[in-house]
Amino acid sequence: MSSSDVIRDAIERSRANGSQKQAVSVGLTCAALEILLMAMRSPEWWMVEAGVNRVEVWGWSDATPEGEQDWRLVIEVQS
Repeated sequence: MSSSDVIRDAIERSRANGSQKQAVSVGLTCAALEILLMAMRSPEWWMVEAGVNRVEVWGWSDATPEGEQDWRLVIEVQS
């Protein structure tokens, strides 16, 4: 499974179970993760770097109440 598939799968799990803090690890460098996330990003995504080897990503849809999220991930880099 590719890193993008791992991330997409984690997003779907977060949406499905209502968890606002799924965690996933990927075997990438920080630079490669940033490039991958930018390529995957849609208008409903936002991300913030949470640490040196960690990135938080979250998203919403038009139906999401103001100030809430449909899903949220913490992606840890395994460099």
